[in-house]
Amino acid sequence: STLANPQHTYATSGTYQVTLVVQTPNGTDSVAQATSITVLPPLVANAGADISACFGDAIQLNASGGTQYSWFPPGGRSDPNIANPTLIANGNRDFVVTVTDQFGCEGQDTVSLQLLTSANTFGGPDLLIQFPNESVQLNGTGAATYSWSPSTGLSCTTCPNPMVYVDSTTTYTVTGTSVDGCTRSDMVTVTVAIVGLDNQLSDGTVLDPIYPNPVEDVLNVAYELGQAGEVSVELVSMTGRILSIVDNEWQDMGRHQLQWKDRNQLAAGMYFVRLRTARGVLVEKLILK
Repeated sequence: STLANPQHTYATSGTYQVTLVVQTPNGTDSVAQATSITVLPPLVANAGADISACFGDAIQLNASGGTQYSWFPPGGRSDPNIANPTLIANGNRDFVVTVTDQFGCEGQDTVSLQLLTSANTFGGPDLLIQFPNESVQLNGTGAATYSWSPSTGLSCTTCPNPMVYVDSTTTYTVTGTSVDGCTRSDMVTVTVAIVGLDNQLSDGTVLDPIYPNPVEDVLNVAYELGQAGEVSVELVSMTGRILSIVDNEWQDMGRHQLQWKDRNQLAAGMYFVRLRTARGVLVEKLILK
């Protein structure tokens, strides 16, 4: 080189003789110096293997190749300046790590995060039934497979829409799994109101209190129909089993009164009279002597 400050790239380590020759009008002079050159190996930055995860999973990045690390973008990680920060998977993203070794050499690598198909599990709205063991259907959606718990009163624990038969208020948890194995849970409560919350239906139908109560031999049932239609009057046990059909026919709007004498071998205890119409259900409690 004819430059005062030249540069040279050495391919291998070793001791090299460097000579400087200076020419002036008064003559030529030179100086030689043996210089030891160490050629460092290239830094290989490694951001780790690409990652597949479910939405909301906690994942850990795994970089190597140096002594110092800096991740970009820096947000969302436990510490962007360590080799193995953790983060919550919330979208498809690329993460770039800059790796520095003990000699100050730098390198970069990229790792990609790919979200798996999520399960948008929904157990359906909370439900209300007006009598113990009256059936109602749950409505799970948003997943490929389902698992319901507890199993109490369920016709099926692995189908999306099991039937429920319960005698007390129960909260069910459904865990849905997507085609990629991601899970998400939801809860639905089935509330059992042993006696109707209202004393009349929307059309004005009213079921009178049972008389006499307690009942020994003859049960009198009186009610007012707000509109004509199919009517069923049933005697039901505490577990929801229909013991006797007091009446089941088309009836005109207005006042009606029935008597029930078919006690047979029914034991003394608490029972219910249930009035069913197209508009809903009314229930009254009674005691058999």
